[in-house]
Amino acid sequence: MNWLIVNLISWLLFFFGAAFPILIVIRAIGLTGFMKITRFENYHTFYYRMNPFIKIMLGIVITVVAALTIWWIGALMTAVVLLTYLTLKDGKRKF
Repeated sequence: MNWLIVNLISWLLFFFGAAFPILIVIRAIGLTGFMKITRFENYHTFYYRMNPFIKIMLGIVITVVAALTIWWIGALMTAVVLLTYLTLKDGKRKF
């Protein structure tokens, strides 16, 4: 019986941890706001010209490097990526 309770609590924490950030974003900007900031817009900056495969690989590499290094390297990479969002069309809203 004890293992069942531990298993249920661990699954609850797992789903709460996965769903909570999504719920915060949806609650803060709404579903239409989320759709508005994530739809494709034609523009001429760094991210718009980048190959989609490279974007995916960049995300994977940054995630792996941030996970394997000391905390401030991950924080620095996060800050740099967030600052590059300002180059997007209407970047302040998407930041």
